[in-house]
Parts: sequence; structure tokens; C-alpha cells
Amino acid sequence: MKELTNTNLNDMNYFDILINRLLDSQKLKGFTFKKGTSSFVQKFDGGWRKIELPHAHSIVQPSYSVRFDVAYDWYKKFCILSAADQRHTITVGASNKTLGHREFFFFGLAGNGNDDIEL
Repeated sequence: MKELTNTNLNDMNYFDILINRLLDSQKLKGFTFKKGTSSFVQKFDGGWRKIELPHAHSIVQPSYSVRFDVAYDWYKKFCILSAADQRHTITVGASNKTLGHREFFFFGLAGNGNDDIEL
């Protein structure tokens, strides 16, 4: 990761800093970040995994999904959606709340000093 200085910190928001830190994390090795959808995607033989990070300012609400191509291949025969709309169909998904965890994470709030814990 590029070293952060005061100059480029001013040009970055907290979400950009968070993403840079996550890209350096070994926990997300093999995932690619898709800026347009604010998500990390990892393809595997027969599907993909996705961690979506919807955010507003410094608040992030992660969700998780997996797609198994075998389920998609069976489902597309019966689906009324267009092929383009089906391209992002997931097999199973969950939010932190559904998994029994905290729903939101807060980054860069003045004086909280918890960014490492939140990350």
C-alpha cells in the first residue's frame, strides 16, 4: 500500500483508507475490489463469493453472498428475468444482522480511536 501522508490523506475519505487497508489484509487474499459496487469479489471454480460494503461517510454495513453456477444454470430455465438481470443472481446471502453480529461499523469518527478494532 502506498504510504499515507497528510497531503494524500486530505484527498482520501475514510472509506478509501478502509479499502486500502483491506486490500493489504491477508484475510481478503484472492479477492478483487470492484469500486463501482463497493465490493470484494473472489471467483472460484463453479461460482463466486462477494463481500459488499455499502457505506455512507464513515459508516459501513457489510453483506455477504455466494453464487454457485450449478444453481444458476438450473434456475435460469425458469426465471422471467432477462439474462443481463440474472448475471448477478446470488445463491445465498446474509448481512451481519442476519448472522447475529453488529449491523454497522463506524470508521474515522473524531476521537473514537477504534478504527483498528472496527477493521
